[in-house]
Amino acid sequence: METRNICMADTDNKIMSKVLSSISSILFKDKKYESLLLDRFQEMSEQCNWEFPNGPTDNGCAVKYVEAPEGYEDYGILGFDIPTLIRLDDNVDVSDIIMVVSQDPRRTERFKGMLSLSSPFGFHDKSYRHHARKGFMTPLVYQALKDNHTALYLTDYCKLYTTDERGVLKSDTLKYMEILRKEIELIKPRQIIAHGSKAKSVLEKMQKTLNFALETVPYIGNSRMKREEREQAKAAFLKVFNKTK
Repeated sequence: METRNICMADTDNKIMSKVLSSISSILFKDKKYESLLLDRFQEMSEQCNWEFPNGPTDNGCAVKYVEAPEGYEDYGILGFDIPTLIRLDDNVDVSDIIMVVSQDPRRTERFKGMLSLSSPFGFHDKSYRHHARKGFMTPLVYQALKDNHTALYLTDYCKLYTTDERGVLKSDTLKYMEILRKEIELIKPRQIIAHGSKAKSVLEKMQKTLNFALETVPYIGNSRMKREEREQAKAAFLKVFNKTK
């Protein structure tokens, strides 16, 4: 198998600094969370510079815990995935971006009063990338980047994953839509791919006011999927990606 470097560059960091600053200002009241998100992003950026399929040699840090923001202290599980902008090499024009919007930053860890920070699909952690069940997106992302001279922006529609019995509050839903709108404005993707029905639903509503091309693929991480269905979903992801050339 061909070995290629998956990387993030200085220009990517500048764009992501604007994105994370915007997310923090909308989602959290305390200004300190902007620095926390930026610091965590820098840590994960180092883990993103690795050779596929072998690197890096260490496992990185899939999840980091910080104090839960005001208003979220009583949530049993609270997780946030920091959006990720990646490409295969520095020669790719970072202005040429495909945006993949998935559903939520799923979590199983239970640390009450803490906010866990990670990346979409645990992409920065070797143990996740090589996990048979959890690392299902890694080879797909690599193949998509290899076949298309582009950069890839991974994000979630629901920004916080929580076990709060009330579900997603209406006020939070509005915040999530505001954040996604801001991400689209800052990233300026030439194509958006909805990964799953939840993402599709909200993006179709946003198309009424924002002008962007939208494609949809089934959520590949659905545990109820049969093997054949999962393989079909993976093929659909690559097919949609190739349609954007």
